[in-house]
Amino acid sequence: MNKVDIIIPTTMDNSYVNWCINSIQAFDISYPYEITVVDNLAEPKFERAGIKSIRFEERMWFAKAINRGIEATSNEYVLLLNNDTGIAMPNLLGHMIEVLNSEDKIGIVSPMCNFASPAPIIQCPNKESLPNKIIKHNGHIAFVCVLLKRSTINEIGLLDEQFKNAFCDSDYCTRVLNAGYKIYIDGFQWIFHYGSRTVSRIPGYYEEFGKNHDRMHKKWNIK
Repeated sequence: MNKVDIIIPTTMDNSYVNWCINSIQAFDISYPYEITVVDNLAEPKFERAGIKSIRFEERMWFAKAINRGIEATSNEYVLLLNNDTGIAMPNLLGHMIEVLNSEDKIGIVSPMCNFASPAPIIQCPNKESLPNKIIKHNGHIAFVCVLLKRSTINEIGLLDEQFKNAFCDSDYCTRVLNAGYKIYIDGFQWIFHYGSRTVSRIPGYYEEFGKNHDRMHKKWNIK
């Protein structure tokens, strides 16, 4: 059976990423996986038995860190996961892969979570409130937890690193949709998300956020 590469970027301290990994290991997520932590100047250096990591002596923004993780892995499926998230239900990967393979040309599948700005369609306060249905989405979803096939990434390309800390997910969703792929929300699955607990601490975060907004509008001619 093929595996899922779970790619988790981390910087600053390692408390969130270790909590995230603990949550993954606490549940039967119903599909074999390999975790790769992209350590971009975490302090102390990320080290954990049985977990692959790649270390960079620079504090990279989200898009660049994710891209280095994709380049360092090779399995058929790729799950991009924020470090300040927690798995809260069994069968997460198994069910999301079923959705991803349920039709031709599904590009991205995301579970619901309690916080994902600015994409309210995937927000759900808790797992008891799930709609228990699959939702087709024709716009931006925040890359809190997204599953893709590597073949789709090979076709669409990596995240656009000019966006750095924001709008790289908006840009990627636009590229996926423009290539004729679909985006689905798995309304049977839910994860917990603290929200911006790491990236917002990087110096220059808010300045870059505004610049990325302008870059997005210029690139896609948004008025």
